[in-house]
Amino acid sequence: MKKSKKELFEVIETVAEELKGKGSSEYISFIHNMLEVSNKKNTDENKVLNNFYEILYNIKNSNIEVLGGGKALKENYNYFIDDFLEIKKNNNSYYMNNKTLNDLSVEELEFVIAWVRRFGKLLDSNNKKPAKSTNKGKSKKPGKNSNKKTKNHENVYSEGNSGFNIMADSFAKAGFKK
Repeated sequence: MKKSKKELFEVIETVAEELKGKGSSEYISFIHNMLEVSNKKNTDENKVLNNFYEILYNIKNSNIEVLGGGKALKENYNYFIDDFLEIKKNNNSYYMNNKTLNDLSVEELEFVIAWVRRFGKLLDSNNKKPAKSTNKGKSKKPGKNSNKKTKNHENVYSEGNSGFNIMADSFAKAGFKK
């Protein structure tokens, strides 16, 4: 049964409140994008949801922290998938046990996640302390008083593409092709 906008905003409020202070803006955009990709790939609603849940389930076992956010991002993402959404695997099927979200259509779920993403960015930015200015008395013009070391990009450290390879494998398992 289709939910009214009022009911959907109540769901949005519930989800946003659950994610408050958990760095959700780091991964909610990713989750929203995965739902859009799954929706474009399939026309059958059940296949869309199964594919979407499969991606989210498989990504939690990857090195998602390479996207930025480190260990905290991975812990918060895993909490969201395992404890809040309660995405489970049964044989080759994936399903969600969250009582607030599991009866939503794909369209409604996409609407909710899009709004949660917007609220998540607000909630996360409200929880961050403003950065202290280290520019006391210095020129604010671009290029002035800049740290020359930051211009040398050769020293940037990367652990390689292992996290991206794991995510690519997850997409391949879910049936996505280049």
